[in-house]
Amino acid sequence: FRLLQEDSVFGYWLVVILFAAVISATMSTADSALLTISSMIAKDIYAGYFRTDASQAELTWVGKLCSWALIAFLIWLAIALQHKASLIDLLDRKFDLLVQLVPAFMLGIRWGNLRAGPVVFGLVAGLAVSLTLAFGPFGFVSGGKIWGFHPGLYGLLINLCIAVGGSLLLNNPEDRDF
Repeated sequence: FRLLQEDSVFGYWLVVILFAAVISATMSTADSALLTISSMIAKDIYAGYFRTDASQAELTWVGKLCSWALIAFLIWLAIALQHKASLIDLLDRKFDLLVQLVPAFMLGIRWGNLRAGPVVFGLVAGLAVSLTLAFGPFGFVSGGKIWGFHPGLYGLLINLCIAVGGSLLLNNPEDRDF
């Protein structure tokens, strides 16, 4: 296969097309994520809590502002981490962040008494613990892991305790559905 790639015009163009396809898919995903996050901030947070009577033009402006602010933050983050993070490190941090959604989805589907407030607070606390352990200057973190476990699992434990404990405390004892 390597000979085909090195010595053949077909192999060369095949690699170019595959590389362009990978970049296109990545950019499409990033664009969709950026638009979704901006829309959520504009409609769910800004229009939901700060300006309930906001016009569509105002929401569009807030969404664009959020997009530019998020792009600026991500550019700064990419520059700050360009020599500190490999692709494997980024995949590890992705795992640490995504695993924090487990209580919201898994318990939200199965347990009717799960409350939104403790879930959000647990999510934020789990993210804070995960990222602090991953990026903090701690001697007990070796290779991005603590005793062989990803920092996201420790954040998940905190997240789960807050989501379940907070929901149990906020629900009436007679309304509990186990």
